[in-house]
Amino acid sequence: MTLHRHWPEVEKMLVTVDSFAMPRALWHTDAEFSRRMLREWDKIEPYKARVARRRPRRWAASAAVSASVSQPP
Repeated sequence: MTLHRHWPEVEKMLVTVDSFAMPRALWHTDAEFSRRMLREWDKIEPYKARVARRRPRRWAASAAVSASVSQPP
């Protein structure tokens, strides 16, 4: 995390804000709540695809190093 890297001594907390005056279970009944929820939902798959494209490169490099180190002479 960038915050931790630059300011490690501070205790970090995550606080969510719910500005809708309705139970979360009824999110689909409010037009604005529904719009925001679905907009965030639509961000999940592209994010997962981006992360998946980046991972194999790092894992492949570390796997190659591990394999060369663990091979007996």
